[in-house]
Amino acid sequence: MKETARHFVELYFRFYGERNSIIKNLFDEDFMGLDGITNTIYDKTKWINAIDDDFEQIGTPFKVGIIDFDTRELGDGMILASCISIWDIKLFQDFPEFDRVRTVFIIRKENDTFKIKHLSNSISLLSLTKKELFPFTLRKVLMDWKNTLFYMGKKQ
Repeated sequence: MKETARHFVELYFRFYGERNSIIKNLFDEDFMGLDGITNTIYDKTKWINAIDDDFEQIGTPFKVGIIDFDTRELGDGMILASCISIWDIKLFQDFPEFDRVRTVFIIRKENDTFKIKHLSNSISLLSLTKKELFPFTLRKVLMDWKNTLFYMGKKQ
């Protein structure tokens, strides 16, 4: 079942990157998700609305590449799938602080495919030093930049 689950996740990311609305058919009626940016818990309707907004904001297709993937069978046709991916979005190519996207799926076997019961994204920030668990160096660089812009904007 592992290869089938991976194929489904790859298909999900392909449709997402292509900005293909068929992706909306992949969600279970009982879906719950977290987008990784807001503090919103989504049901299926809210998630589909967020996809529509997302496709409108970034209409240009992009590639999503999975760089790590693993699954666990949960029983009753449910599979936990976790992956780390890189999203090649041209709009964000000059923002190196956005490093990778971590995604956790809970998918349920349905006939010859799966339905997504849960999806949770987490956007990792690039650590500028290998020893940092939290991106403190990046935070300092961004705060210095923010303070410089604030100082430049003040009337003297």
